[in-house]
Amino acid sequence: MLALVAVALAVIGVASVSVLRDYLVSRVDMQLGLVTADVVKRLHRGPAAFSYLRVPPEGRVEIRDRDGRTILLQSGMAVESRPGPDAVTSQVPQTVAALSGDGLWRARLVAISDQGSMIVAVDLASVLVVDDEANIRELLSASLRYAGFHVVTASDGQEALEVAERMRPDLIVLDMMLPDAGPPCCSSPRGTRSKTRSTRSPTGTTT
Repeated sequence: MLALVAVALAVIGVASVSVLRDYLVSRVDMQLGLVTADVVKRLHRGPAAFSYLRVPPEGRVEIRDRDGRTILLQSGMAVESRPGPDAVTSQVPQTVAALSGDGLWRARLVAISDQGSMIVAVDLASVLVVDDEANIRELLSASLRYAGFHVVTASDGQEALEVAERMRPDLIVLDMMLPDAGPPCCSSPRGTRSKTRSTRSPTGTTT
Protein backbone atom coordinates (compact mmCIF):
# COMPACT_ATOMS: atom_id res chain seq x y z
CA MET A 1 0.00 0.00 0.00
CA LEU A 2 2.88 2.31 0.71
CA ALA A 3 5.75 0.97 -1.36
CA LEU A 4 3.97 -1.21 -3.89
CA VAL A 5 6.21 -4.25 -3.69
CA ALA A 6 4.39 -7.49 -4.44
CA VAL A 7 4.96 -10.55 -2.27
CA ALA A 8 3.35 -13.38 -4.24
CA LEU A 9 2.32 -16.45 -2.25
CA ALA A 10 1.43 -19.23 -4.68
CA VAL A 11 0.07 -21.57 -2.02
CA ILE A 12 -1.35 -20.41 1.28
CA GLY A 13 -0.10 -22.69 4.00
CA VAL A 14 1.94 -22.66 7.17
CA ALA A 15 5.22 -22.32 5.26
CA SER A 16 4.14 -19.42 3.06
CA VAL A 17 2.49 -17.59 5.96
CA SER A 18 5.73 -17.92 7.92
CA VAL A 19 7.65 -16.52 4.97
CA LEU A 20 5.39 -13.46 4.85
CA ARG A 21 5.55 -12.96 8.61
CA ASP A 22 9.35 -13.27 8.70
CA TYR A 23 9.68 -10.93 5.74
CA LEU A 24 7.62 -8.21 7.44
CA VAL A 25 9.55 -8.57 10.69
CA SER A 26 12.82 -8.30 8.75
CA ARG A 27 11.60 -5.05 7.15
CA VAL A 28 10.93 -3.55 10.59
CA ASP A 29 14.28 -4.80 11.89
CA MET A 30 16.02 -3.25 8.89
CA GLN A 31 14.49 0.11 9.75
CA LEU A 32 15.50 -0.40 13.38
CA GLY A 33 19.07 -1.02 12.27
CA LEU A 34 19.17 2.10 10.11
CA VAL A 35 17.95 4.32 12.96
CA THR A 36 20.44 2.72 15.36
CA ALA A 37 23.36 3.30 12.98
CA ASP A 38 22.37 6.95 12.52
CA VAL A 39 22.17 7.56 16.28
CA VAL A 40 25.50 5.84 17.00
CA LYS A 41 27.18 7.93 14.30
CA ARG A 42 25.83 11.13 15.82
CA LEU A 43 26.91 10.13 19.31
CA HIS A 44 30.52 10.46 18.20
CA ARG A 45 29.86 13.99 16.92
CA GLY A 46 28.57 15.33 20.22
CA PRO A 47 25.15 16.50 21.54
CA ALA A 48 24.67 19.15 18.84
CA ALA A 49 24.38 16.43 16.19
CA PHE A 50 21.11 15.23 17.72
CA SER A 51 19.39 18.35 16.44
CA TYR A 52 19.48 16.71 13.02
CA LEU A 53 18.51 13.20 14.15
CA ARG A 54 16.07 11.67 11.67
CA VAL A 55 13.64 9.54 13.65
CA PRO A 56 11.01 7.92 11.39
CA PRO A 57 7.33 8.75 12.08
CA GLU A 58 6.83 5.43 13.92
CA GLY A 59 10.26 5.43 15.64
CA ARG A 60 11.48 6.28 19.13
CA VAL A 61 14.99 6.87 20.49
CA GLU A 62 15.79 7.11 24.20
CA ILE A 63 19.30 7.71 25.56
CA ARG A 64 20.01 7.00 29.22
CA ASP A 65 22.98 7.78 31.44
CA ARG A 66 24.88 5.18 33.47
CA ASP A 67 22.29 5.45 36.27
CA GLY A 68 19.43 4.67 33.91
CA ARG A 69 18.03 8.20 33.80
CA THR A 70 16.66 9.45 30.49
CA ILE A 71 18.78 12.29 29.11
CA LEU A 72 17.29 12.45 25.63
CA LEU A 73 14.02 11.23 24.17
CA GLN A 74 12.89 11.76 20.61
CA SER A 75 9.76 10.26 19.05
CA GLY A 76 8.37 10.30 15.53
CA MET A 77 5.16 12.15 14.73
CA ALA A 78 3.02 9.00 14.58
CA VAL A 79 3.97 7.80 18.08
CA GLU A 80 4.51 11.00 20.08
CA SER A 81 1.44 10.36 22.25
CA ARG A 82 1.91 6.59 22.62
CA PRO A 83 3.42 4.86 25.64
CA GLY A 84 6.96 3.69 24.93
CA PRO A 85 8.21 0.11 25.18
CA ASP A 86 8.46 -1.70 28.50
CA ALA A 87 11.78 -3.12 29.68
CA VAL A 88 14.17 -3.68 26.77
CA THR A 89 17.01 -6.00 27.75
CA SER A 90 18.31 -7.51 24.51
CA GLN A 91 20.86 -6.10 22.10
CA VAL A 92 19.15 -7.97 19.27
CA PRO A 93 15.70 -6.82 18.10
CA GLN A 94 12.82 -8.12 20.22
CA THR A 95 9.08 -7.56 20.32
CA VAL A 96 8.17 -5.66 23.49
CA ALA A 97 4.81 -4.63 24.92
CA ALA A 98 4.12 -0.95 25.53
CA LEU A 99 4.29 0.40 29.08
CA SER A 100 0.49 0.63 29.01
CA GLY A 101 -2.30 -0.25 26.61
CA ASP A 102 -2.07 -2.96 23.96
CA GLY A 103 0.67 -1.46 21.77
CA LEU A 104 3.71 -3.44 20.64
CA TRP A 105 7.20 -2.27 19.72
CA ARG A 106 10.17 -3.82 17.99
CA ALA A 107 13.10 -2.62 20.09
CA ARG A 108 16.75 -3.17 20.95
CA LEU A 109 19.19 -2.03 23.62
CA VAL A 110 22.51 -0.50 22.57
CA ALA A 111 25.33 -0.02 25.07
CA ILE A 112 27.21 3.30 24.84
CA SER A 113 30.80 3.03 25.99
CA ASP A 114 31.39 4.87 29.30
CA GLN A 115 28.14 6.84 28.85
CA GLY A 116 25.11 4.64 29.42
CA SER A 117 22.72 3.00 27.01
CA MET A 118 20.29 3.70 24.22
CA ILE A 119 16.93 2.14 23.39
CA VAL A 120 15.81 2.29 19.78
CA ALA A 121 12.25 1.21 19.02
CA VAL A 122 9.86 1.06 16.07
CA ASP A 123 6.11 0.71 16.45
CA LEU A 124 4.97 -2.48 14.75
CA ALA A 125 2.99 -2.07 11.54
CA SER A 126 -0.75 -2.45 11.14
CA VAL A 127 -1.83 -5.00 8.53
CA LEU A 128 -5.10 -5.40 6.62
CA VAL A 129 -5.72 -8.99 5.51
CA VAL A 130 -8.23 -9.33 2.64
CA ASP A 131 -9.53 -12.78 1.66
CA ASP A 132 -12.99 -14.24 1.07
CA GLU A 133 -12.04 -17.55 2.68
CA ALA A 134 -12.41 -17.33 6.45
CA ASN A 135 -9.87 -20.07 7.19
CA ILE A 136 -7.16 -18.28 5.19
CA ARG A 137 -7.99 -14.95 6.84
CA GLU A 138 -7.68 -16.55 10.26
CA LEU A 139 -4.44 -18.37 9.38
CA LEU A 140 -2.79 -15.18 8.14
CA SER A 141 -4.18 -13.05 10.95
CA ALA A 142 -3.11 -15.44 13.73
CA SER A 143 0.41 -15.74 12.36
CA LEU A 144 0.87 -11.97 11.96
CA ARG A 145 -0.61 -11.23 15.39
CA TYR A 146 1.77 -13.77 16.90
CA ALA A 147 4.65 -11.80 15.40
CA GLY A 148 3.29 -8.63 17.03
CA PHE A 149 1.52 -6.89 14.14
CA HIS A 150 -1.81 -5.12 14.52
CA VAL A 151 -4.21 -6.99 12.21
CA VAL A 152 -7.62 -6.07 10.79
CA THR A 153 -9.49 -8.12 8.19
CA ALA A 154 -11.90 -7.74 5.29
CA SER A 155 -13.72 -10.39 3.24
CA ASP A 156 -14.02 -8.56 -0.11
CA GLY A 157 -12.58 -5.67 -2.08
CA GLN A 158 -15.26 -3.15 -1.18
CA GLU A 159 -14.91 -3.81 2.54
CA ALA A 160 -11.14 -3.61 2.14
CA LEU A 161 -11.40 -0.12 0.62
CA GLU A 162 -13.66 1.04 3.45
CA VAL A 163 -11.36 -0.38 6.14
CA ALA A 164 -8.27 1.06 4.45
CA GLU A 165 -9.80 4.54 4.35
CA ARG A 166 -10.77 4.30 8.01
CA MET A 167 -7.75 2.50 9.52
CA ARG A 168 -4.86 3.65 7.25
CA PRO A 169 -2.96 0.32 7.55
CA ASP A 170 0.75 0.14 6.78
CA LEU A 171 0.28 -3.01 4.72
CA ILE A 172 -2.47 -4.76 2.78
CA VAL A 173 -2.25 -8.51 2.15
CA LEU A 174 -4.72 -9.02 -0.70
CA ASP A 175 -6.16 -12.17 -2.30
CA MET A 176 -5.82 -11.37 -6.02
CA MET A 177 -8.41 -14.05 -6.88
CA LEU A 178 -11.21 -12.06 -5.29
CA PRO A 179 -13.94 -11.17 -7.83
CA ASP A 180 -13.52 -7.48 -7.00
CA ALA A 181 -9.75 -7.49 -6.40
CA GLY A 182 -8.92 -5.60 -9.58
CA PRO A 183 -8.60 -1.80 -9.90
CA PRO A 184 -9.40 0.28 -7.95
CA CYS A 185 -9.03 -2.23 -5.13
CA CYS A 186 -5.37 -2.95 -5.99
CA SER A 187 -4.44 0.72 -5.94
CA SER A 188 -4.24 2.87 -2.85
CA PRO A 189 -7.58 4.39 -1.83
CA ARG A 190 -7.78 8.06 -2.65
CA GLY A 191 -5.57 10.07 -0.31
CA THR A 192 -4.29 7.02 1.58
CA ARG A 193 -0.70 7.04 0.38
CA SER A 194 -0.11 10.63 1.40
CA LYS A 195 -1.55 10.09 4.88
CA THR A 196 0.11 6.83 5.89
CA ARG A 197 3.05 6.83 8.24
CA SER A 198 6.02 5.74 6.18
CA THR A 199 7.23 3.67 3.25
CA ARG A 200 8.57 0.74 5.22
CA SER A 201 5.94 -1.89 4.36
CA PRO A 202 4.91 -3.48 1.07
CA THR A 203 1.61 -4.53 -0.37
CA GLY A 204 1.41 -8.32 -0.46
CA THR A 205 -0.73 -10.43 -2.74
CA THR A 206 -2.07 -13.91 -2.16
CA THR A 207 -3.44 -16.24 -4.79
